[in-house]
Amino acid sequence: VSHHDVYFFNRGDLSGRYLIFKADLAKFISYFTEWDSIFISGMYEKTPYNETYGKSTFSSSVFIKEIDAFIFTSTSEDGSRIDSTGRVVDGDIKGSFIGRIRMNELNDSLIQVHPIMENDSLARIKLEGIWLSDNVSDSIATFIGVSDPDNGTTETYIIEVKIKRFD
Repeated sequence: VSHHDVYFFNRGDLSGRYLIFKADLAKFISYFTEWDSIFISGMYEKTPYNETYGKSTFSSSVFIKEIDAFIFTSTSEDGSRIDSTGRVVDGDIKGSFIGRIRMNELNDSLIQVHPIMENDSLARIKLEGIWLSDNVSDSIATFIGVSDPDNGTTETYIIEVKIKRFD
C-alpha cells in the first residue's frame, strides 16, 4: 500500500511478464466489504535484473513511506513449470535479491537488484516475505525476511543491507 493505492507484484516466473498492478485502495477495501469491483488503474512491466545472475521474479515487497519507494525481493529458480494437473512446480532455488523501486521509477522497465550473499556467494534461499525491522539510517537498513525453501519448512532471516543512501 502506498498513499491511496494498493500495488500487486506479479511474480512472472511462468508467464515471463513481471508486472506491477495498481488499484485504488478505497475500491480495494470496498471489494471485500461491499462486493464492489476492483479496477486496475495502472500496470507497469518491470524486470528485476542483475548483471551477474540475470533475471529474477518478484517475491515480496514493502513500501517505505520515508523514501517514497518499494523495497522488494526477487528470486531466481531453474526449471519452474506447470505439471499435467495444472499445478505450479517450483524449480531449484538459485538465490534471492533485493531491490528498490522509487514511485517516480515505475515506468522504467529494468530495475537493478542486488544479490543476497552468504560467505561471498549467492545465498541459496528463496525469500518470500520482507519487512523493514529497523529505521533506515544513512548507512545500514535491517530487514526481516521469511523464506520458503520448498521443503515444507519456513526459515526467518535478518538481512542487513549496507547502503550509501536510500534516497
